[in-house]
Amino acid sequence: MNESPDIPDTERGLYPKFNVERVNGSARHQHCFYFVLDLRHDPHARAAAEAYVLSCENQYPVLAAELRTKISAEAFRGMKEEEFNND
Repeated sequence: MNESPDIPDTERGLYPKFNVERVNGSARHQHCFYFVLDLRHDPHARAAAEAYVLSCENQYPVLAAELRTKISAEAFRGMKEEEFNND
């Protein structure tokens, strides 16, 4: 992992960028690895989220349906391609 801000994201790889915590305050899974997807700005996030939906839909059908809605074309309606990389 390279945390140097001087290296472009395309060459940096994994690095700590977000702190994730449970909303209920539980310490369960506190040392797990979490990977955050930005569906608004990262053009690769949608493919990753769609793969997750396919993987979980038999065991978690409600979660899969809600994720499908969230990542649908409606979420990106009106956005220009260049807006994915601004922010």
